[in-house]
Amino acid sequence: MADNEVVFTYETLYELFRREKNKEELQKIDDKFYQEALSYLKEKQDLYDETLKKDDLFSVNERESLHTQINNIRKLLKDFYDKRERKIINMAINAVKINKNVIDTSTLLPLEKELYERIIDVLEQSRKEILLNVLMLRQPTQTSTEEHKKEEKKNETEMQEHKDKKTEEGDKQERTTIKTVRFKEKTEQFIGKNLEVYGPFSQDDTAKLPSEIAKILITQGKAEEVKET
Repeated sequence: MADNEVVFTYETLYELFRREKNKEELQKIDDKFYQEALSYLKEKQDLYDETLKKDDLFSVNERESLHTQINNIRKLLKDFYDKRERKIINMAINAVKINKNVIDTSTLLPLEKELYERIIDVLEQSRKEILLNVLMLRQPTQTSTEEHKKEEKKNETEMQEHKDKKTEEGDKQERTTIKTVRFKEKTEQFIGKNLEVYGPFSQDDTAKLPSEIAKILITQGKAEEVKET
């Protein structure tokens, strides 16, 4: 919806549908479109439910009118969604056939962007398993949805393990890095993580310590780093 469309009505919904129907490209709509549509539909349903509590002629006529309105709104929302869905599918097909970076996705709602990316994943997987195999003179295959999920889970696990390993290596490297510190006060003997014994140290003593321990002492104000020259 345009920024000046504050009130969601059947007329504004129809105008959006008409524009979507008559334009080849996916049209830009407000990110809150479906939330607004839901609120509008709920409002009509609440009014309809209120008429069920009354039996006078006016309420009966109003109930029939609201029933028709609700059905029309639902049908129009479905038609509107169908139009956008078809365009999103075509966008995904084009993205797979050509460089997807050239596809303009700015008109996609956040929820539609997720749908668009899932369709691309499925299409790319199928092209690899069917078309590519045939072109390479291999037997075409088709990964089941369950197998595809397992493969994705495996890839995610491997990526996380690789990330954890890198983090661990980084931490290990940081622990083995040596820093020179000067003690600002008398410090009693203490033990490191691997049961190494350090100290005791007097004020103005300097010592080469693992980076991890040096950082703790500096943070506590017991020592300061000495830059090597």
